[in-house]
Amino acid sequence: MTAPHRLFTTEDHEDSLRICLQVPGIRGPESISQLDRELTQWLSLQTGRSVVLDFSDLVSVTSDFLAKLIGWQRQIVGAGGNLRLAGLNSDLRELFEITRLSKRFEIISDDRARHTNS
Repeated sequence: MTAPHRLFTTEDHEDSLRICLQVPGIRGPESISQLDRELTQWLSLQTGRSVVLDFSDLVSVTSDFLAKLIGWQRQIVGAGGNLRLAGLNSDLRELFEITRLSKRFEIISDDRARHTNS
């Protein structure tokens, strides 16, 4: 089942939730703040779930976005779940390596993301 939002879509699986970020909507500080509000509210209902955040449609991110990402991870882990990232292009993977966020986040292959339920 897919639930539409302006800035992301969700795919609900048995014990995992896939969140697909939407490129056209995420531009600038206002949209990042809106995404944060919507996603934080959505995640508050997902206690104990495994969440896959899909970056497939994103080309780049800002430092503000990365800060929000860390906050979402804290929220998910604090509620007994875990957060994994999928769909990172080579530039985003390099950014995560340079900033050492690759050590903080589990980055999974797209194939694994499609078939994971835990």
